[in-house]
Amino acid sequence: MSANHNRIRVADLEKNQPDKILITNQNGELEFSNISKLQTNYNALDYTTEGKALDARQGKVLKDLIDNVNVSPTLLINDLTTGGTSKALTAEMGKTLDTTKLTATIATDNETQIETAVLEDNKVVSRCKLFNWWEKIKTKTQTINALWNFSRGLKVGNSTGNYIYTTQMLEDMFIAQLISAGYGTFKTQYGFDSIKWTCPNNYYTQISPSYSPTQNNSIKWPNKSGTVALTNDFITTAAGTTTTPAFIIPNGVLTTVPQNGAIERDENGQLWETHGGVRSGLITTSDGLITLAYKSINSIQTNLDQAVSSTIEATSSSTTIGKINNVSVLRLNAVNQLTYFPIGIIKPTVAKVEVFLKINNGLFATHFSGSNPTSQVKIMEFSGTNMTGNKDYQNTILTNLQNSTPLTSQWSTITFFQQIYNDDVVTKTSKEYYLRDALNSRTFGAAEATFSFVFVNTLVYDDAQNSAGQNAKTLLRNTNYALYFETIK
Repeated sequence: MSANHNRIRVADLEKNQPDKILITNQNGELEFSNISKLQTNYNALDYTTEGKALDARQGKVLKDLIDNVNVSPTLLINDLTTGGTSKALTAEMGKTLDTTKLTATIATDNETQIETAVLEDNKVVSRCKLFNWWEKIKTKTQTINALWNFSRGLKVGNSTGNYIYTTQMLEDMFIAQLISAGYGTFKTQYGFDSIKWTCPNNYYTQISPSYSPTQNNSIKWPNKSGTVALTNDFITTAAGTTTTPAFIIPNGVLTTVPQNGAIERDENGQLWETHGGVRSGLITTSDGLITLAYKSINSIQTNLDQAVSSTIEATSSSTTIGKINNVSVLRLNAVNQLTYFPIGIIKPTVAKVEVFLKINNGLFATHFSGSNPTSQVKIMEFSGTNMTGNKDYQNTILTNLQNSTPLTSQWSTITFFQQIYNDDVVTKTSKEYYLRDALNSRTFGAAEATFSFVFVNTLVYDDAQNSAGQNAKTLLRNTNYALYFETIK
């Protein structure tokens, strides 16, 4: 059917048109169309293409979109904490903002400088009032309960009369300083590696320990001409050990003018002592001499003045351990003055002066295994009727050790000539003894031992108690004026 044939006439509307529907064509004219054509152009879900029919389902989709548009402006927020750029505050929240808007006034100086808690009054502080508050705070004592870091340090200063005091605490040093009018500047500095005191004219004293503390740390006194004084006190050094001596005097140059009380050490290590304005060298083993300390500075005297049989003795002080080497050749020198003076009828049958070598911390034995141990052995004797006068004595003494270590040595010996003086007759007998420790448990080196000399005077009468009253009262005196060792090698 052509388009013209399909145009609708009034008479046609009253006729039955099976399988036809009424539509509007492109010219706006009503006409009948087949139902099959309508189904071909129908899409229930497409509401964007023109010329197609819209069913009820598509209408519902359009309605939902319209409803969403109407609902979106109603998503309002009724608090001041929820975020979002597409949400709006309610009018109630607007009232809250208006109620809490800032209406404070500027606080006065007195109000910023309060010292107790007050109720909130909604006042603010201006920059000027904040400055005034800080000026007041600086004049108050404060207690800081937390860690404050000061990268530029702290400084305290004050002045009183003629004195200006300054104290600074820097990142690596503490400094206390006093400037005194007419005297100068006094300063104390405490640092990581030293403590330093500075006086006027830059004289200073400094204590500088080493970075790795040991027993060898030193205190340095830069001013060599200064005097270190301890008022009403004395110096006690730490005890010496097997590796560290108690006191060391370095080698140096002797003073041009000797000073009383001075102990000095020259370039060669020789020690010198000065008293009475006279400087004298101290005798040491390096000089080939080993001196003994006596109970009396000048002499050791042994007196026996009896008419009965009796004995008396006197003992010297001991040598120092290590003074006599384990292997050495020594010469013993002694100067004795003897007096023999009997008054009476019957003279003593025995009158003699004996000198013994005593080991204070060990034993003498006749065999290396320790046979016949004794603490002292005779080295000389003076007897007879002609004992008055000076008696000079020299005797060679040798020490020896099987090897360098006494603990592993089989033997350690001391050898000398025993000398007996009977009037003008001298008898020499070679003696050798093995040195043992005090418990007689091992070989004992001479360097481990200390020795003393014992002087013994003896008188023997036939009538021992002088019961008959005929014994001659006899004075037997020995005075030792010199006793020392010479080291030969």
